[in-house]
Amino acid sequence: MHLAKPYHMGRCARNLLLIKKIVFLFALSALSVCEAGEWIRTGPTTISFNGTIEIDELHRFQDVYKSTDKTIILNSGGGRMDAALDIGKELIKNKNLTAIVQGICASSCANYLFLAARNRIIDHGIVGFHGNWKAMISTAEFSEHMAAVEPIQRAKLLALHKEHVQDETVFLSKAGVSQALFDKTQKENDEGLYEVYLPGPIEFKKYGIRNVTGYQDLGRAKGFKVLFENGPDNNNAEDLKDLFRNEYTNASDKRKDEIRSLLKILNQKFPPHIDSESFISSVGVR
Repeated sequence: MHLAKPYHMGRCARNLLLIKKIVFLFALSALSVCEAGEWIRTGPTTISFNGTIEIDELHRFQDVYKSTDKTIILNSGGGRMDAALDIGKELIKNKNLTAIVQGICASSCANYLFLAARNRIIDHGIVGFHGNWKAMISTAEFSEHMAAVEPIQRAKLLALHKEHVQDETVFLSKAGVSQALFDKTQKENDEGLYEVYLPGPIEFKKYGIRNVTGYQDLGRAKGFKVLFENGPDNNNAEDLKDLFRNEYTNASDKRKDEIRSLLKILNQKFPPHIDSESFISSVGVR
C-alpha cells in the first residue's frame, strides 16, 4: 500500500508466486488490470465492470446500475478505496445480487464489490485481499506518514479517515465479514510476505464470506506474489502441481531440479491422484 496515495490499494503484477509454507518462484508474464474502468450494461439485469476503480467511479456506476439488477461481472485489480466503498454501500442494499469474477477481483474490488453481493461466483478468476481502510490506519507506516503532515491538514485527514473506517465497519457488518481477514492481510502484505491473499473455500467461510461458488484459478495468478490458503488439509494441490508440470517441459535443468523438489513436497503433503502417476514417474518424484 502506498501511503502517498492513501485511497489506492490496486497493484499491478510482479513475478512471484507464494503458496502456504512453500515458496514457488516463477518468471511468468503478469496478468494485470490497470486500465481505466468501464461500466457496461450487458443485459436487462446484468452489468459488468472492467478496469481500475478511479476517483469518480461512483458516478459512472450510477449511470449504468439499476437497483433491480441481479448480476455484476467483475474484472478489476482494485483502485480507489473511497470510490469502491461508496459503490459497495449501494450494491449491498441489493439482496438479489450475484457477483461473478471473470479474470481478477483484487484489493478494493474484492473488499467492497465482491463482498457486497449476496451470492459470489469465481468463474475462471481469482479473488484477492491485502488489507483495508481500518487495517491501513493502524499501521506504523500510516502513523509516520500522518506525523509528517502539517497539523491542521493532519486533523482534517484523520477525521476523513475515521469517517471512512466507520462506513467500512458498518459495511462489513452488513456483509457478515470479519475484520480479522484484513488485519491479517495488511500485516503480512506490509511485511512483504505476499501482495495478494487468495482464500480457498474453507478460508472464505472462516472469515464469514459465504455463498461462494467456484475455485480460485491459480493459473490467473501468474505474475503475482500470492498466498493461496485453504486450511491445513486442503490447498487444491493438484492445481499447483499442474502449474509445475506445465512449466517443467521448457524449464532449465536447474529449474527442473527445483520443480522436482517442490513436487516432492506437495506429493508428500497431498498424495497424488492416480492420473498423476505417469508424470510423477517421468520426473522421478515419489
